[in-house]
Amino acid sequence: MAAAKATGNATGGRRRTAPAAAHEPPKELTTFARVGLYLSVPPVLAIFAVGILGLMVLSDENSPLHDTIVGAFWRRAIEVNYVNLAVAVNFPIFYLLWVVHRLRQAAQATALAKKK
Repeated sequence: MAAAKATGNATGGRRRTAPAAAHEPPKELTTFARVGLYLSVPPVLAIFAVGILGLMVLSDENSPLHDTIVGAFWRRAIEVNYVNLAVAVNFPIFYLLWVVHRLRQAAQATALAKKK
């Protein structure tokens, strides 16, 4: 412990010897993968819309949605498992960000391949 205080290193004075991972160039997407990504977006957007409606239902009891089928669905879903709403809102956001990132990487890979 004294060595850690003397060197200011939290690992007890030892340094990591593993080299940093090399940056890999982006990979091109196959046509099947690209179509799969594009086809997965509408269902994920639908899940996101249902999650936003659930937020509206649960945040205000005087909401016009509170006494509809959507309101009954979300009250029941929250009774079963309160994490359902968080999953319905957060998962689509992160998934869509990942899809956009992956498609941009594929576009960069295609541009690099055309340059060579």
